[in-house]
Amino acid sequence: YTLSGVGPVSFAPGKILARAENTLRKFDFVGFYEQLTEDLRYLSEMCGWDPTIPLPAANVTPGRKKREDLDPETIALIEELNRDDLTLYEFAKALPRKTEHPTCVERSDGSVGPSPPFAAPDEHGTREIMIESVTVRGRGSGSDVLEQGDLLEIDIRGESTIACPEFVAGIRISDPNGGEVYGINTLLLDGALVIGRGQFSLLFTCETRLAPSLYYLTVAFHAVDGRNFHWMENYFTFVCVARSNANFSGRLDLKAKFEATLPRPAPNSPPGAKRLI
Repeated sequence: YTLSGVGPVSFAPGKILARAENTLRKFDFVGFYEQLTEDLRYLSEMCGWDPTIPLPAANVTPGRKKREDLDPETIALIEELNRDDLTLYEFAKALPRKTEHPTCVERSDGSVGPSPPFAAPDEHGTREIMIESVTVRGRGSGSDVLEQGDLLEIDIRGESTIACPEFVAGIRISDPNGGEVYGINTLLLDGALVIGRGQFSLLFTCETRLAPSLYYLTVAFHAVDGRNFHWMENYFTFVCVARSNANFSGRLDLKAKFEATLPRPAPNSPPGAKRLI
């Protein structure tokens, strides 16, 4: 529930696992209790912390039983009650460890570590119509790291517990400084949507005419009258990398073109000479 951002009573177990997995994919670091010392050392190197700082033991349960002390029936019950957590744990163990990240910056003291996002993620709304998962990928790369010019795909899965005749889904892309780069919603594209109860999917596609950078994505479900069903602010990220023949500066590639009418060079101009207009 913590990693999915959903309260325990919002939806039945099993429906929010994909959201928790999506959250884990965004983390720069995932550590594990059973390899605490090793993982803490790795995290210290990643963030530029002093690796010799001791980690004191706190909140230790006295006489805690080990797995081998439990009978098979108790173990089976624990596994059943924590089925989604066990699945999420195995998913986390299979994640590749990141050796570097585009959000890492060099600090004034020379150390290198992840820079904080410009704004903390924010989530609110009635959740009558709920965002279950969001996948951000390039059509060419198949991942959330895409090259300039690739088609950005934003695959949104949701579930509605109500019927709404004027449903709107929207996205907003922001740069690392918090500036809005682009925003659009289904109302502007094709009018309000009519939605009933049940699961659904939406796919936004955008041309990636962006400068190389990390970008933040906001996804929102609301009604035409302003009712906010589910708003996930700065919850998702993607990275745009430069193509090999990058040929513009700034935040956006506006695909500029030009036409010129130039005077002919003077008859006796030496080869390569330029004439001022």
